[in-house]
Amino acid sequence: MNGFDVRSFFVTGDWPGMYVERWVAEGEPRGRAVFVHGGGQTGAFWTGTPDGREGWVQQFARAGWEALVVDWPGTGRSSYDPDLGSRGNEPSVEALRELLAQRGASVLVGHSIGGTLAVKTAELSPKSVSAIVAVNPGPPGNVHTHAPTADEGRLMFTARERLATMFASGAQFPDVDFDQYFASRVQLSPRVYNELGARIGDYLRIHDVEAVRSVAVAVVAAEQDGMCSQEETEALAALTAGDYILLGRDWGLPGHGHLAPIERGSERIAERALSWLDEKLAEGDQR
Repeated sequence: MNGFDVRSFFVTGDWPGMYVERWVAEGEPRGRAVFVHGGGQTGAFWTGTPDGREGWVQQFARAGWEALVVDWPGTGRSSYDPDLGSRGNEPSVEALRELLAQRGASVLVGHSIGGTLAVKTAELSPKSVSAIVAVNPGPPGNVHTHAPTADEGRLMFTARERLATMFASGAQFPDVDFDQYFASRVQLSPRVYNELGARIGDYLRIHDVEAVRSVAVAVVAAEQDGMCSQEETEALAALTAGDYILLGRDWGLPGHGHLAPIERGSERIAERALSWLDEKLAEGDQR
C-alpha cells in the first residue's frame, strides 16, 4: 500500500478481541509505536485526515518505525461487544498491555482518552512502555474535571453541534471537510467517559505515580482545545513529571484545537513529536 507493508491481527483475552493494524516501510524498524485513538473514534483517526492527507501512522512508518494502530475492544473493527455500554476503560488497557507483552516495549501515542489510556498502561506495565506522546489527553482520576457526568443508561454519540464547537473548534480544522470527520464517528460507552476525572469509578486514577514517572512523557496541548482544558493537561503533565508542550507557544504551531493530529498542519506536529522521541530515547540509551 503506497510503499508500506500493512497487515492486521487481533489481540484476545478476557475482553472482546482488539483489532491491530501494523504498518512498516522498507528496512528494519528502528522501534515500535502504538497509536491509541480517543473516544468516539477508531484507529482510522491516525491513518488519514478529513481533507485527504496521510496520517501520523504513515509519517512514523516512513521515519523507520513499526506503527501499530488499534481499535479499542468493542469498537470499530474489533470484536462486537454486547456489553459495551456498561464497560469502562479496563478492557482497552488490558488489551494494550497484552499487545505490548506480545510485541515488546513500545512508544504509546495517544489522543484524548487515548492519551489517558497510555498513561494508565504505563503505570501497570512501565517496563513495556518506552515513552508516551499524549496529545490533548483527558484527565485521569487524580485530576479534577468540571465536565458533567454522562447518562450511563445509553451509549453516547456526540451531536454535530457539540463536535463543531468543542472538538473541531481550532482554526486549523478543515471546516469544509467536517462531514468527512463526522462520518468517522462511532458510539462511546458512557462509563469510559465518566471514568475520566473519576466522575464515576476509580479505575483511571494513577496510584503508582513513580512507575509512570519512570517513562518519558510528552503532554502536547493545543491552545484552542475546546474539550480538554489547559488546567487539566497541565495537571497531567505535573502528575507524570512530563514535558508540557503548548503547540503555539512551544512549537510555533498555533491555531490547533482538540483534533490537532488531523487538522491542517498536523504533519508538522508529527515531525516535532518524532524529534522529541529521538531526543528522549537517546537520553535513555545514555543512562
